[in-house]
Amino acid sequence: MRYMHPVLTASLTGLLFFAVTGCTGPHDDGNHDRSSPFPTSSPSLKLPDLNEQNIQVAAAWTGEQETKFKEVLQEFEKLTGAKTTYVRTGGNVPAFLDARLADHNPPDVAFLSQPEAIRQLAHSKRIQPANKAVMEQLNKNYRPVWRNFGRVDGKQYGVFYKVTNKSMIWYNSKLFDDIGVAEPQNFKQFMTTARTVASAGTPALSVAGADGRTLADWFENIYLSQSGPEKYDQLTMHKIPWTDPSVKSALTVLGEIFGGNRLIPKDNQETDATRSITQIFTKPPKAAMVLGGDLTESVITSQTKANAGQEAKAFPFPAFTKGGASTISGGDAAVAVKGSQGAQALLAFLASTNAAEIRAKLGDFISPNGQMAASAYIGDIPYSLAAGVIAAGDNVRFDMSDQAPPSFIATQGAGLWKELQGFVKNPRDISGTQVRLEADATKAYQGSS
Repeated sequence: MRYMHPVLTASLTGLLFFAVTGCTGPHDDGNHDRSSPFPTSSPSLKLPDLNEQNIQVAAAWTGEQETKFKEVLQEFEKLTGAKTTYVRTGGNVPAFLDARLADHNPPDVAFLSQPEAIRQLAHSKRIQPANKAVMEQLNKNYRPVWRNFGRVDGKQYGVFYKVTNKSMIWYNSKLFDDIGVAEPQNFKQFMTTARTVASAGTPALSVAGADGRTLADWFENIYLSQSGPEKYDQLTMHKIPWTDPSVKSALTVLGEIFGGNRLIPKDNQETDATRSITQIFTKPPKAAMVLGGDLTESVITSQTKANAGQEAKAFPFPAFTKGGASTISGGDAAVAVKGSQGAQALLAFLASTNAAEIRAKLGDFISPNGQMAASAYIGDIPYSLAAGVIAAGDNVRFDMSDQAPPSFIATQGAGLWKELQGFVKNPRDISGTQVRLEADATKAYQGSS
């Protein structure tokens, strides 16, 4: 039976996860009875005959990610008669596009990973709005929050295709069984479970104190779940100060974790992100749980002897309030750089269930498409990661580092990362941390305006 956390099972009942084009009802692997509020059948995707038009697609994916995406493009070619060419952009896609546009040789479609980059390109009229066919697919298959991430000034530009889930707690299931604890259903139970594990002799939570990025993930997940998406948006854009009481509440909880009796290993300040994952599955384990995203699975499978879905399991970041599930995410959005028929047709295809299901069956993929077949996901963990994104509904938010000035939110030795590394060492210094964060944020946001 496919493993599924009970919170997700309940949350997905009545959500838009399982309706499939041409089917008489929502389906999974036959192991769960779920329903969808969406129509049980929907019209097939209609794409134009592109008659061997060449469509150039630019993205940062390399290796297996590139190979798997090319299989999606091959299906698009079969459906339309187009010819596609994949171009690697390197790590800085906006810079790649700037150079190509200056040379009057832009790709038809490009993938961007930051909503801010979409906004800047739209404002400078260097990308094209989505047409009616694209909007039909988006309106049918995507929740408003995912449409909004790609919308600028009321116009749709981006189609988010491949996304992440940064709100999962991974754990050593054998250790849980030995101690006699189960997956918590809310944050209060989570802290009770953590204290029980620590009392049994193993630190509960593996924390990468040497990596400010992972500490920021802890803060963002707590803040979003505790204060809600509206406050999260305000803080991200510095519309409320870091001295706000909501920040104090989140730091107070974080301080309980960092400063709790044996809740985290003593050597956490020397622990990097990779070690924070692998040390959960050593013999004996050096901790029981770690906060991680979908990339955590690849570390587990490549650098430990644990099997994802068996010895290594995961549950969604526990909510502070009933019905308050939330998810920190990120993702890659396709935008039309050219105003060509082929560019718009590819965007419509990428917004369809067809394109999402093809890619999901190849593994290492999460889609925000709420109408795709759940059975397309191969394995328990990808299924649960994707379900976590869908179950959060409109309480999904992008990582702050994808939206705020990098000098404040995404730079080693500076801003949020630096202050949280200091906070691990002295988790009682809540007010001092807030004051320093506000000073850093003020400087960074003034410099980016």
